[in-house]
Amino acid sequence: AFKGFKRVFGRLNDEQKTLIRSYMANMHDVSEYWIESRRRWQVDFRNLMIERPPEPEFSEQLTALMIDPNRTDDPGYRDKVEENKRVFMEMTVALVGILTDKQRERFSDRMKSFARDFETLSIQES
Repeated sequence: AFKGFKRVFGRLNDEQKTLIRSYMANMHDVSEYWIESRRRWQVDFRNLMIERPPEPEFSEQLTALMIDPNRTDDPGYRDKVEENKRVFMEMTVALVGILTDKQRERFSDRMKSFARDFETLSIQES
C-alpha cells in the first residue's frame, strides 16, 4: 500500500504510514476470492470456446462474459470488495488531510498530468 501512495504523494512520514497501517488492518483479504473468481471466468470462457454454440447464442454468451466478468462472483466477495473500497476512500481522505505542502504540490502536479492525458485521449477519440 505504501508504494502506491508514495508514487502519488512522494515519501511518506511516520504519521502517514501509521494511518495507512491502521486502515489497512480493517480491510478484507480478498485475494483467494479473486483468484477463484478469475478461475471460474477462465473455465466459462474456455468452455464457451470449446462448445462454440451456434449464433446468436455464442455472441450473446461471449458478450456477457466480456461485459460482466464478475457476474459469477460470490456475493460475499462482492460485499468485501465494496467494504474495502469504502475503507480505502476513507483512508485516502484522511491521508490527504495530513499531507505536507510538498506532498500536496506533488499530488496536484500528478492530477494535472492525468487530466492532460485524459484530455489528449478524448481528443484522439473524436
